[in-house]
Amino acid sequence: MRRYYFDLRDNDTFLPDEDGIELLSMEVVKNQAARVLFEIARGVIPGAEARTLTVEVRDDDGLVLKSTLRFEVEQVRQGK
Repeated sequence: MRRYYFDLRDNDTFLPDEDGIELLSMEVVKNQAARVLFEIARGVIPGAEARTLTVEVRDDDGLVLKSTLRFEVEQVRQGK
């Protein structure tokens, strides 16, 4: 098993994963990245008008995967 680190970018803020986790395959890595992104998004998107969240997955050899979610609310006309 390889150790993978799931670093987070929240707009301009970078939060590195110092510990990482050991996973069996790239398919498991992809699923874990999606889960991490979902969990972060559901905590920060309510109330946000624009947010870009990226999970950057790396191993000891470098970057292996990026998963990005862009959320934006744009009011197009004044409501009554």
